[in-house]
Amino acid sequence: MIVRTAALYAALGQGADVEIEVHEETSTDAELFVADTASGDCGTVIMHRASTEWIITEQSQECVD
Repeated sequence: MIVRTAALYAALGQGADVEIEVHEETSTDAELFVADTASGDCGTVIMHRASTEWIITEQSQECVD
């Protein structure tokens, strides 16, 4: 799942230099802290797996400046 999340950020043009810290993970839910080391942008990514694929939910949010 972590590799897929990094690939997602890279696909969106946000460089591959991303640090990902898993806060919580179950077989159906995950909470990650993601930081782009180049820009300093960061955020909490909340993901849910309904079937075979992970979906980033609307609870995900960017860090507050």
